[in-house]
Amino acid sequence: SATTTQTTLDITDGNSLTLQASGSLSFTQTGTNTLELAVTQTDATKIIDGDSDTQIQLEEGSDDDTIRFDTAGSERMIIQANGDINLASNTLFIDESGSHVGIGTITPGQTLTVSGTAQVTGILYDSSGDAGTKGQVLSSTSTQTDWISFSTNSLVDDDGDTQIQLEEGSDDDTIRFDTGGTQRMLISNTGNVGIGVTSVNASATLEVNGDIYATNMHLTSDARYKTNIQDLTQALETVLQLRGVKHDWVQTTVNGKQFPQETTLGLIAQELEQHLPELVRTDAQGYKTVDYTKLTVLLIEAIKAQQKQIDAQEIRLKRIEKHLGL
Repeated sequence: SATTTQTTLDITDGNSLTLQASGSLSFTQTGTNTLELAVTQTDATKIIDGDSDTQIQLEEGSDDDTIRFDTAGSERMIIQANGDINLASNTLFIDESGSHVGIGTITPGQTLTVSGTAQVTGILYDSSGDAGTKGQVLSSTSTQTDWISFSTNSLVDDDGDTQIQLEEGSDDDTIRFDTGGTQRMLISNTGNVGIGVTSVNASATLEVNGDIYATNMHLTSDARYKTNIQDLTQALETVLQLRGVKHDWVQTTVNGKQFPQETTLGLIAQELEQHLPELVRTDAQGYKTVDYTKLTVLLIEAIKAQQKQIDAQEIRLKRIEKHLGL
């Protein structure tokens, strides 16, 4: 049958194929419009189901060269003109030009970029193709990925000589850092840090066994932090009682410390303690340290006292010279 607006072709068993005046081609089964192929004046071509909520659409706009896939009234996938594929509002984006895939993003910067949480139920492999074992962590460098191990509260590299260890002893609450098979640093259970030592002095927030290089160092000295301020007396007399020595360090490990093989200058803590106990500290094992920085204060006052003596001697000498007519 035919009209001025459409042409219908009867097939069998109530099925028919109808060409609308608009160019749409629809297939009807037992009175229900189940599939439509539409060509509109904007050159958009669609394959549409009977209730128009599921479709494949070619070129939504004028010659935009895209293919869109809709289900249940919502757009689920777009194939862009350049070959990029975008699924369900950016849940999956395939960048054809850069061979990148984005999940939750349309701007993937890497081969796979995930914006959001991820769950892996299969096996992860490192750059060498190793699957790793239980307890290992996949570590990334600028060129590859490698598995590193946790072992007895430790994070250990492949050959076992570099690690971060939690609690070497039973519940000692200490963190140790090893490189090249040697312990380099530890953090004690009180938060004290030791570098180059096997145990940290309980009275020292930071203990370093070795040289420290710095461009500057400032020590707290504001008057507002101080009380009971007194002038330092008998500085020159005290300095005259001190003994400076030249010495070598012992080459065996003592109190967890190893010393450089060199000759240096210093004071003997036990001797200094007899005159300036404020500058000597004794640790839990009985070993003593000296606060050399505070010796500067003593030397300042000693020089001032000595200068007073020199000034007085110059006055006395001038009087003698005047008396002798020199």
